[in-house]
Amino acid sequence: MAKAKVDMNAFNKSLNSLDKAFIERLDKIEKAFVKSMQDMEREATAAAPVDTGKLKQSIEWAEVGKLSYELRAILIMQHM
Repeated sequence: MAKAKVDMNAFNKSLNSLDKAFIERLDKIEKAFVKSMQDMEREATAAAPVDTGKLKQSIEWAEVGKLSYELRAILIMQHM
């Protein structure tokens, strides 16, 4: 039966290289999401009708989880 010899240093270097590449890709993906959310917020704000301006001012985006974002407008109506 043949025995296989594994160079653990080379193996660990390969794993570290993969981890670094993954983290760099993940960082680029997150930056792309943030830019998209900023663009959507800007477009939604520009398109919002203006009466009192409260709707326009309430539009925002938020990160709600890892690589999970939402665009929202929280408008609280007050009775006069």
